[in-house]
Amino acid sequence: MIRFSIFQVTAICLGLFTQTQAFAYECNESDAYKKGREEIALVRKATMAQYGRAVKFVQDAKGVTFEVALGEVMRTGAADQTRPYDEQLETLGAKIKDIKPDSPQACEALLLLQRQHAHVGQQKIDFVAKLVTGEDSSAR
Repeated sequence: MIRFSIFQVTAICLGLFTQTQAFAYECNESDAYKKGREEIALVRKATMAQYGRAVKFVQDAKGVTFEVALGEVMRTGAADQTRPYDEQLETLGAKIKDIKPDSPQACEALLLLQRQHAHVGQQKIDFVAKLVTGEDSSAR
């Protein structure tokens, strides 16, 4: 039976910890990744503005409160018609969750999936806005 002293175990654990830290990769250290995340934030901001326009449309058209209009738009967004978007978002979300950002290539893959997720989210909100307002938001 092999016996280790507390000092040997401590040295081994410390060595493994140090080695693990040396191989850790932080995506946010990459300028390309940071720039990509900033672009995604702009897409999401535009998407939320589109959502806000749909809520405002319902508010003005029906003379209801913001909360009532928001509820109506949210119910429209949860309709069977939006299920394909929801399924795509769920699939992409699972892939994003599974990625281990431990290399520049993994961070690029993560960013690609995040961009796809933002794009599908934008498509869903555009579709919901069109259902609510009857307008094609791509003309904006």
